[in-house]
Amino acid sequence: MVKSGVFVEADVVEIQAAEVSNINTTDIAAAILAFLGLPAALIGFFFWLVQRRITKRDKQKEALQEAKEQREKERDERQENMQMLMMQSIRACVILSTATAKAVQRIPDAKCNGDMTKALEDVAKIQAQQKSYVMKLGLHAIYEHDVNYDVD
Repeated sequence: MVKSGVFVEADVVEIQAAEVSNINTTDIAAAILAFLGLPAALIGFFFWLVQRRITKRDKQKEALQEAKEQREKERDERQENMQMLMMQSIRACVILSTATAKAVQRIPDAKCNGDMTKALEDVAKIQAQQKSYVMKLGLHAIYEHDVNYDVD
């Protein structure tokens, strides 16, 4: 009841009861879900961002690692080719030296002493050692890598 513009306590209680009864359970459930769901959604979003950044960083690291391995492989191939060229050059020098020494020995007026003969014997001995060493390396390579070379 309203008396001269002032609410009576009973009227206030009735108004509050009416407001409470107007709120239904779906509104309450929606409010609870909004209250609990918003922080969870924000946390999930931030974790997704962090995971995305980590994944991107991992992909970059993987790409850098692959590039590094490729550079190392190319460097190893260049080193192997350089060593092969050096071995071929040394072999060519030995062949030329041997041919020159034999040619000089055939000249009647050259008067070669025993040094030339000894040098030719040393060259033959070193060539045999090199051949043995290269064959040994080849056998180790075959057995270490379990390579099957079929000889026809």
